[in-house]
Amino acid sequence: MPAPESALTRALSRWPDWCQCEPELVRALDNGASNQAFLVRVNEQPQVLRLLDPARGALGVSTARERDVTVAAAEQGLAPRWIYSDPGEAFNITAYIAGHHWQPEDFQAPRQVDRLARLLRSIHALSPAPGLEVLDSWQRAKRYQSLLRPDGPVPSVLKDIEALLAPVLGQYPAASEALTLCHGDLLPGNILDEGDRLMAVDWEYAVLANPLFDLAVIIEGNQLDDTFATRLIASYLDNNTVYSWSALQRQRLAYCYLDLLWWCVKWGPAVDNHLPAIHRKQARIIQLFNCL
Repeated sequence: MPAPESALTRALSRWPDWCQCEPELVRALDNGASNQAFLVRVNEQPQVLRLLDPARGALGVSTARERDVTVAAAEQGLAPRWIYSDPGEAFNITAYIAGHHWQPEDFQAPRQVDRLARLLRSIHALSPAPGLEVLDSWQRAKRYQSLLRPDGPVPSVLKDIEALLAPVLGQYPAASEALTLCHGDLLPGNILDEGDRLMAVDWEYAVLANPLFDLAVIIEGNQLDDTFATRLIASYLDNNTVYSWSALQRQRLAYCYLDLLWWCVKWGPAVDNHLPAIHRKQARIIQLFNCL
């Protein structure tokens, strides 16, 4: 969906806040489920103007948190340089990095899996920004549920899933786990390949979490199988650390549950029209649960 012209026009009209001359709008960029991005040129320098989802606050997204984490990641060459944050959280500006966003086939090449594992290790080695949220997946799920209306067929499905997962996810609060900074949303559109290195973009869901959560996002968010999961975690750990498969499975469950609730919130009043997708996500959660 194209960005509302008024929102883009308003952002561009604010150019004195973030540059010294009026920017040239070049083109729209590929967009994610929440935000809309545009390539602009300022003094021949390409930059990315990203219009932000007005609902991001309700979903627990903080622009200040995203800025602080992105700045730290950019200093280590893991993210584009942060240029400007709109105080009203309507848009932000980052440097444009030439490269391509990953496609499904990138996850199938062994060399790419090793590069992805190195990116993950580098992200997880970053010092977290002060005040970064600790991910408690169960409490985040409760927050998402509070944003949904109580009537209709969807709440019944969600209650069944909640009852199924409570004994598993409710017993593993984040405080009992070793935590690192996690990107939290490493879907293909957020993995940028420059050829000689990988970067991560759109750090709005960055959190302190079990590092396996980022692996779970990659595996489940891209619908990858256990063969890929085994290869990724072996490369990530460099075969030097023993890990618990059940611990990874719990993180996969947590991500799938949060993803389902996130989409239910995003669909808003039209959520009942998406029952087939909800049932598919429910089936995946049950499949993972049965494999614990």
